[in-house]
Amino acid sequence: FVGDLRRALEPDRPPRTPPRLLVTEGPGYALRAAPDDVDAWRFTRTVEDLADARPERVAAGLAEALGWWRGPAYADFGDARWARTERTRLTELRLHAVERRAEARIALGEGAE
Repeated sequence: FVGDLRRALEPDRPPRTPPRLLVTEGPGYALRAAPDDVDAWRFTRTVEDLADARPERVAAGLAEALGWWRGPAYADFGDARWARTERTRLTELRLHAVERRAEARIALGEGAE
C-alpha cells in the first residue's frame, strides 16, 4: 500500500531511490511536502501573513485566498475522526478571513458594493 502511494505521489521517481514526499519516520510515515504544495498550509500561511497588512493588501490577498476554496475542508472524508479537528480549524480560519476581507473593504470605502 505504501509503495503504491509513493508511486502515485512521485510517478517519475526512479526505482530504489529514496522517496522525497512520503518518508519513513520513526515507526511510521511523514508527508514532506513543500508549504505551497498543500492547500491548507498555503491558505493558513496567507491569512497569517496578512495579519498586519494594509487594507488594500488584505482585501486583495484574502480575495485570492478565499477563491482557492472549492467546498468544505476535507469534504471527501465525511465525518472521519482524524479530519474533524483540522476541518474545524480551517472552517474557523476561513470565516475569519471572510470577516477580515469585509473589514478591509469597508476601510477602503467598498462596503456598499
